[in-house]
Amino acid sequence: MKLTMDELIYNLLSPDRLYSFIFVLLRVSVILFLLPIFGGVSLPTLWKAGFALLLTLLLSQVVPDQPLAVRNGLEMAVTLGAELLLGLVLGLSVRLILTGFEMAGQFMGFQMGFTIVNVVDPQSGSQTSIMAQFSYILAILIFLMANGHHYLIQALVRSFELVPPGGFVPHAEVFAKLAKLSSHMFTVALKIAAPVMSSLLLATIALGIVSKTVPQMNILIVGFPLNIGIGLVLLGFSMSTVVPYVVRLFGQLLPVMERLMQAGA
Repeated sequence: MKLTMDELIYNLLSPDRLYSFIFVLLRVSVILFLLPIFGGVSLPTLWKAGFALLLTLLLSQVVPDQPLAVRNGLEMAVTLGAELLLGLVLGLSVRLILTGFEMAGQFMGFQMGFTIVNVVDPQSGSQTSIMAQFSYILAILIFLMANGHHYLIQALVRSFELVPPGGFVPHAEVFAKLAKLSSHMFTVALKIAAPVMSSLLLATIALGIVSKTVPQMNILIVGFPLNIGIGLVLLGFSMSTVVPYVVRLFGQLLPVMERLMQAGA
């Protein structure tokens, strides 16, 4: 049945629908602002707010239309706080995977000698390693290539099925799963950076042996470009295995977010 514009506005402005709309907007806004593309300082705030409002209007059609048991301002504040916390949990689950890729870049850049080369991160406005920035941008491209944004929208729709507006309870199990996901971030970083780090370690040992056998050679002048060259070449070779691994990680994004929501349902 088609609704007229007056009927649609009336449905949105009814008390129950208005409360649900506010909760949906809060959850969607927090998740979007934690994402690397929409959360960056380079994107105008008005655009981010407009996209969050548009996505909320679309998602509000799948939210169960049920009255919210909010009797006073204190309960409203507690409910809004729980909704804000759920958005933070879901947004961090995506952010941690991308941060693991950025941390891998930090590890590789340290071994290659790029620690003295910093660039301004356009997403956060702070200085970061050039290899970390490269890895972070590469992770975003893989995220879009692997349809990670589709998984995220599916997780948003699924979140309103598992946890209706105002129904999130921050149990200890939620924080335990989030802490486990944080520790998994270091594992991801080491797996991605392991080929480059191990090879550069062997190259450093070989340079140490050469410096002992040929003391006339200036090992610093030779070592810096050699480590950079070896690191970049091995990074290019490792992409054939790193990219499928990261795609599988993003493919597991929806089940991870569902487990987090089920823990707080």
